[in-house]
Amino acid sequence: METIEREPAPGGDHTDRTPDPTLAAEIAPTIERGRNLIAIMPPAAGYATPALAALGRRATGGGSPVLVLAGDAMLNAVGRVAARSPDAAGRVHVAGSTGRAISLLKKGQVTTLVTTPETALDLITRSALHLAEVAAVFLAWPETWLDETPLVSVMQDLPGDCQRVLYTASLDQAVRLGERYLRKALTLGAPPLRAAGQGTQPGPAGPVTVAVSPADRLARAVFQVIDLLDPTDAVVWTATGDAAAAIREGLEHRSGSLPVAQGEIPKADLIVAAELPSPELIGKLVDGSKRLVVVSPTWGLAYLDAHAGKIESLRLPSTVEAVNLSLQADRRKLEALLDAWEPPQERALYALAPLLERHDPARVAAVLYQLWNTRPQPTPTPDRAPAGAQPTGRTRSSGRGQTANTVRIFVNAGKKDHATPADFVAMLTKDIKVPRQDIGRIELQETFSLIELPAGDAQRIARALTGKTLRRRDLVARLERSRR
Repeated sequence: METIEREPAPGGDHTDRTPDPTLAAEIAPTIERGRNLIAIMPPAAGYATPALAALGRRATGGGSPVLVLAGDAMLNAVGRVAARSPDAAGRVHVAGSTGRAISLLKKGQVTTLVTTPETALDLITRSALHLAEVAAVFLAWPETWLDETPLVSVMQDLPGDCQRVLYTASLDQAVRLGERYLRKALTLGAPPLRAAGQGTQPGPAGPVTVAVSPADRLARAVFQVIDLLDPTDAVVWTATGDAAAAIREGLEHRSGSLPVAQGEIPKADLIVAAELPSPELIGKLVDGSKRLVVVSPTWGLAYLDAHAGKIESLRLPSTVEAVNLSLQADRRKLEALLDAWEPPQERALYALAPLLERHDPARVAAVLYQLWNTRPQPTPTPDRAPAGAQPTGRTRSSGRGQTANTVRIFVNAGKKDHATPADFVAMLTKDIKVPRQDIGRIELQETFSLIELPAGDAQRIARALTGKTLRRRDLVARLERSRR
């Protein structure tokens, strides 16, 4: 790989000046000349704007498609940036699956295909995507992908003259993938690489407060941070023009003014970074404020863990509150796990990122809590009856208000939700097809209910109940845990 260092402008000391985060002056011309490129950038889709715009111009002018590969977590965000290119002309297709992509590709209606490596490989296998016709491949932050295995199959069949562009936040990733797939690539945005192939990075900066928000709710999250902290002096910082435009557009619907600093380092009591800063800029933003809050999608957490000395979390208001943990023992266990968190837990973060983008985080937490909390139950062993005793069926008492062959399920709706036994009976019999005679005692408490059901079907019924709505309450059901 070849590394380029930016020359300072003549005249004076420029140590406090912030370089253009997008490096558009170098990126666009390099791509338009057809040269391979590696850009070391934070994992934020907005940084890819000049590269995707230049690739879009090449695809439109040359008639050959461009393939953009992104992980499931960043797929939609990268797709939005590609579609905003002036040369996109409605021919950018974001493909999370093969369905519509096959039809559009066969009709020649796609100039830029944004998809995951897995979907791209599937399209190649189905002869819908022909790599021999691809003009360029853009790899968007492979460190956020769950699996790089499909990339090997995709890249090995690319023609030698196909242009390759890699965006990554990891110097090690740049070296490894550069040597394998992007030989003689120009590298931008990184400190000089030593002969051994290892890069130098600034030390961790901090403390940094992180507010997690979906990428498509950027402006809303910034305003929520301001409302929660109510600072006397605040500035919003962005790296790219796209983010700055989104913030300014949101300001049009709010009273009062809020300065937006694009690229430059402001001085303020509170700086809200609406995009992930580079490692160097994290330290400068910390130094320029009493408190730095970074609004980040979930895929940026591992990056911030690596480049911020201390991370603090700021919880933004949610439309759905997390499921109330009913037992203090569970709270203690969860708190212990959080206290023992050792960053970066990259695979866990990247696995959950798509779910947290598509669904309310509280709902995701509730489902994970249910999975964590619902452990396999031991199969009850019937007591051996004395010789000559008559079978008693399912009415023998277990001493807990239920029979030996039945168990109780916990449902998170009770008296305060105005739930009634008739409500549960109707839902069980009509929606889940539970025979009426199989429904035992229904015990209503203030915030939950306990329903007696056959032991063999209880787990299935609990899963079927979870996700249904009763009197505007989203239900979560599980087997009742032992109180011993």
